[in-house]
Amino acid sequence: MARTCRCPRLLLPLLGSPSQVFPRLLLMRLWSRNCSVLLMMKLAVVCMMLRLLSGLGAEEQASTVKVRVGGDVTLQCPLLLTAGKTLSWYRMLSGQGPELVLSTKSRSDLKFGPSFGPERVRMTADGSLVLQAAQRSDSGVYFCSVAPKHEQEKKSRLTVG
Repeated sequence: MARTCRCPRLLLPLLGSPSQVFPRLLLMRLWSRNCSVLLMMKLAVVCMMLRLLSGLGAEEQASTVKVRVGGDVTLQCPLLLTAGKTLSWYRMLSGQGPELVLSTKSRSDLKFGPSFGPERVRMTADGSLVLQAAQRSDSGVYFCSVAPKHEQEKKSRLTVG
């Protein structure tokens, strides 16, 4: 008998965190009765990896921010930075993984990504990212993250034009 187990691609962004994927898939009855528990677990892991690698969640939930070429723009980060944690900003381009823009554990410890530097970006006291003299190549989906948990919040699709 042929196995009919599969991970519906349209549902990947809805699956949630790894601890929620397997129970949700069972509740939504996405698995056929022909699937063994081991096979279902393997497929759940594959689905989670596809979700993490796809970047679909970042693009679908992003608010749109527009700025003219040469203009400055501020992107808000609603995450709370506490002592001992690192706040980072990332940019995602279509079909690529996240690229570091700026990361900081303290005001004096700033790390910049390869495409950005202190003359291009800065972080405000509340964690917002300020991009100065925006260029068309700066367009993309930006999001902030707080380590060690890598919580992600408020994604912004920046369009420079």
